[in-house]
Amino acid sequence: MAGQIENMVEITDEDIKKFEIVRRSGITNMFNVSVVEALSGLSPEKQKEIWKIYESNDERVKKVIEKYDEEIEREAEKLRKALE
Repeated sequence: MAGQIENMVEITDEDIKKFEIVRRSGITNMFNVSVVEALSGLSPEKQKEIWKIYESNDERVKKVIEKYDEEIEREAEKLRKALE
């Protein structure tokens, strides 16, 4: 619609990393938006956009995971231990 501004949420590789760290930690249901926000700092809007990226099998997710796999796993383990 003319004159309507679409609310676009930019998702960075860092955002995907944060989401993936929480996901891999296994310490919460990823649909628990408030807990994921507390653990990752990602707003509900960013989480929603990241879910869309994951669901579309976007190559970006694979590239981020491949590039930062060791770091993601290390941070997920730290998160698990911190919440024991």
